Amino acid sequence: MSLSFSQIQQAWQVQDPSLVDKLCTLATQADAIPETPIPEHDLTFDRFLDKIFSHQFREQHPEVQFAERVAMIAKLEADEGVYPLPDRYKIHIILTALWEDGSAYSRTILKQAITALPISYGVWKGLKRIYKQAEFSQDYEIFGQIAAKIDLQRFNQTANSAVSLATKTYMSLRAWRYLRQLGQQMPIGYIDAAVSLLASYDETMTAGGLEQTNSWVLNHICFHNSLDYGVNRFSSRSPRKLFDAKGRAFSEAWQRDPEPLIELLAIAKNEAVRQFATDSLKHDFKTQLRDVSGETLQYLSAGQAHSKARDEMIVWLLENAPHFEKSKFQTLGLHQVVLQLLHSHYPAAYQYAIGYAKSYAQDLPLTELMLLAMSDYEPVRAFAINSILSRDPVADIGVNGWGQLLDTEHHYQTASKQLSKHFTRRDLTPEWFFERLTSGRTHSVKFAIKKLPELYSAKDLGIEYFIRVAQQLDIPEVHDFSANNDSDCMEFALDQLRRLDLSQVDAAVWQILLLHPLSQATITDWFDEDVLSTATLDMSYWHALAYEPDWQVSEYIEQLKSADTPIKNWQKHLAFDEYLAENVRDWLSDVRRFAPIDLGFDWLMNLAHSDQALYREFAIERINKGFLPADFVAYLDSNEGDSTDNASSNGTDNKDSNSDAATEVDLTGQRYLFTGKMQSMTRGEAEKVVKAANGAISGAVNGKLDYLVIGDDGSPLYGNGRKGSKQVKAESLIADGAALKIISETAFLQMLSGQSREVSEDDTFAGTNALWHMATDDATAPISELAISYLSHHHEQICMALTDRPVDPDAIIPSSFFDAERVIPLLQHRNSQLREFGLLLSEYEMATWQPTPALWLMMAESPYNEVTQLLKRALLDKPSVANRRYHVQSAQLSAGMLNALIDSKARVARQIGITLLQRHANFQDVQSLYRLTQSTDREVRYAAVTMLWKHYKARHVSPNWQPTSSDSKDKDAAQDKDSCAQPVITEQSDKRLASLPAEVDQLLMLLRRGLFELPPGRLGGSQEPSTSDSNKQKYQRYSDKRSSSQSYEVAESDSNITLKPISASRAKLALIETFRDVALADSTFAALIMPTLFTFTHSAGKMERHACLVAVTRLLHRYPELSKNLQPVVSA
Repeated sequence: MSLSFSQIQQAWQVQDPSLVDKLCTLATQADAIPETPIPEHDLTFDRFLDKIFSHQFREQHPEVQFAERVAMIAKLEADEGVYPLPDRYKIHIILTALWEDGSAYSRTILKQAITALPISYGVWKGLKRIYKQAEFSQDYEIFGQIAAKIDLQRFNQTANSAVSLATKTYMSLRAWRYLRQLGQQMPIGYIDAAVSLLASYDETMTAGGLEQTNSWVLNHICFHNSLDYGVNRFSSRSPRKLFDAKGRAFSEAWQRDPEPLIELLAIAKNEAVRQFATDSLKHDFKTQLRDVSGETLQYLSAGQAHSKARDEMIVWLLENAPHFEKSKFQTLGLHQVVLQLLHSHYPAAYQYAIGYAKSYAQDLPLTELMLLAMSDYEPVRAFAINSILSRDPVADIGVNGWGQLLDTEHHYQTASKQLSKHFTRRDLTPEWFFERLTSGRTHSVKFAIKKLPELYSAKDLGIEYFIRVAQQLDIPEVHDFSANNDSDCMEFALDQLRRLDLSQVDAAVWQILLLHPLSQATITDWFDEDVLSTATLDMSYWHALAYEPDWQVSEYIEQLKSADTPIKNWQKHLAFDEYLAENVRDWLSDVRRFAPIDLGFDWLMNLAHSDQALYREFAIERINKGFLPADFVAYLDSNEGDSTDNASSNGTDNKDSNSDAATEVDLTGQRYLFTGKMQSMTRGEAEKVVKAANGAISGAVNGKLDYLVIGDDGSPLYGNGRKGSKQVKAESLIADGAALKIISETAFLQMLSGQSREVSEDDTFAGTNALWHMATDDATAPISELAISYLSHHHEQICMALTDRPVDPDAIIPSSFFDAERVIPLLQHRNSQLREFGLLLSEYEMATWQPTPALWLMMAESPYNEVTQLLKRALLDKPSVANRRYHVQSAQLSAGMLNALIDSKARVARQIGITLLQRHANFQDVQSLYRLTQSTDREVRYAAVTMLWKHYKARHVSPNWQPTSSDSKDKDAAQDKDSCAQPVITEQSDKRLASLPAEVDQLLMLLRRGLFELPPGRLGGSQEPSTSDSNKQKYQRYSDKRSSSQSYEVAESDSNITLKPISASRAKLALIETFRDVALADSTFAALIMPTLFTFTHSAGKMERHACLVAVTRLLHRYPELSKNLQPVVSA
């Protein structure tokens, strides 16, 4: 709260008793920040300070400095400027007014203000003025207060101290100078002034402490004649008492009269000062004080409480005054004075009081004895408990008295024995025990926990009693549960509560106790052990505990943290608990407690959208188990246009589980068999449930069985790559056409509760399509993980491979959905998760695909090695059981596909295409092979010429032909194997090649024309569009329409392999190199082409001459016997 100076003035005018508090608030409050920047030429107090402390200002003559300061302060205080002096700097006006007023109210407020206000600019101006006037008028009380305050705070300097050390030192020096002059001129006045000043020193000062050793005035009063001191401070010495008979200033003045010292002892704030007064009295007035009056003792006793120095003086006076007899204390009015010493911290004082009380105060009130029984000093406690035990335990002390002692550290054993011995069930009521249990005091709680069950059974007390106890308990402000007795009480209350019928307890109680830190562990165990049913609590409550965003917006949690009744510490500190959330999610995952549909599909989808993996994993597992593909259509429809990042809106089907669970299901005699370990119940219990629902149990897997139920916990053999024998046999029967269905335990539970549903194929396809878009539209979105997992776990074969369990029949996604047009684009995706998903689908669906050439090419040209490796395995590996789902049969190949692969810019694609062409003779059309010899790729040219030569070689017998030996057969076989493992042409292929376009001479003519003539720039009859050109078109990967793929198809021919043309010069060199390479692998072919190559070594063309020369040289090096064939061929 901000205060103005006018409000302070009004408070003073009406004599507000809280005026000091208001002054302190004003003195410490921050100045208001101006709405607009202050112009540089305008004067403010901060600028005033900056100027007077600047080096430039300090270099001026002192008189000039003084004049400028006065002028600037006058301007600030005039309140005429745009930026007047802040109100906190005007406090001096109020202080001066209080001083000048002189009334009892004003003087009292002034003394309180001097003590409480900080030494700031506005305060200091008033204090300085009042100090000088009090000094002049000999007002020792006000003078002493201000002087003591300055003397203690002299060295308390900070960077922004309002008053400098030099100024405060000057004031301290001035104060002692004033006292010294009084001592020299008027000793009586010196004592009065010194007493007022000593009485004003703050209670926080200690003898020997820094404040005391740094003091100037105090040290002069006490040690003026015994300690060394300099200009403004005393030399530091070891800690000592303030009293020094020889060292104190003006010791003769102190010895004139004891009354000032007695007054100082009664009114001083500081214990060291009171000890100074006691020591001075005992030293200077030992004889005179033998005649002290009882009124003096009463005056001292009414002074500062808990003062050892005062109590020491009282006892000394009582023992040294001969006229004070204990038997007369009552008459002299000293009875209460002595009994008050029972509370003293001075050992001699409470020992004196104990001795007196034993003889003259045996009737002390019980409340007084109870206080003394909790004293810090053992003699006082012993006196008190003995006095209590001397009285009647029932009539005088009573159950409440012993209850108070039960809460003490020193007398709980005595109290426990007395309560057990003298009091019965009539006295120790349940409410008395309730107070002990909820007191939070160790021994009271332990006694109640032990004694209550002896007198009352849990049934006698009832459920509400223990609930009330539990709800009353709380945690300490500081989270030290080891020292919290409420935890023991909570454990006891819950233990007693468990002995009763917990079904009668309202669910709201368990909701609170599960969140209460003291009961959370026990209640969690009760839910784990099924002592309590999780189904009794509202699903929105479980949502808030399991999912932090729901916790943040939960109305229940908000109400709990801001209840109308006084909330407890545990409610104030209530926060989302991840450990509890993990337990709650475990319960929600347990099909014995909740079917997946009970959790709410919308809520699970919100978790699936979460950025935190633990929420997504929980939701994915639940959704995979309990929902059909069709459910995703309804979800997308209901959430269209809404943000999926909002906290849960538990809309569809969230909490119909109670009504569903009560639905009676008729299984109409259907036969069931169970296998694997069940999670929700034992097999025996499951069989009983089936029979109760008009179902039957089958003894074995056979054609009469309707359902084989696989437990959600699986079989011990699962995880080792093996299925149970029952499942294997059931799958075999299904493959043979049996109507048997294999279902999960979750599906079985849904069937029993009437939650199983049948949906149309269209709904399943639409839901699957929605899932596909979730997975692929944004691969980085959290929901993509759910969609990929769901699609994988509801693919019939993939689910079996991942879990060794079949998909529930109603939840199977048809394989036809995962066609090539949908899956192959995933293989090119930059997101590894989507790409791996595409590979998984390809491994289980590729064998059924009929991709277009463009799609085959997309796979072959993939930049990802894992994709091309899968394609190689699918196209080139031998068929086997392991690859039966992705192996591509010959019937799936086409000339257009091979054309696309061979014409690809990617080497891997070309290699796959050539290998397929070599393996499948039905595609080896001679005209196409001739065209391939013009390819830009060396490997393609080599393969084409090799295949051509294979065909011609089968019809040609050279003049030097001899039967092949076994060694040469082996050698040829090895060469064939090295040459891409080419298969032997079958009889059917020989028939197809029976009508070749020309004799073998025509093959030679190909080489001769290439060498002697300039080949055409473009081959005839090859106007088909290029596959590589069509690759530039964008393919829509996620379209559901098959017509879109037609724009990407390559024109294909059943008989021709097309080829992009190359330049004439490149074609000539490529032809020479290819013939050379084939000849290096086949001596017969080498003999045929050697004359032609040798002829061209004499060509005038440098390029072809060099190429033929290299070819001839290499062939002669390989086959020296061909040197006889070096005869030029005459061109026709």
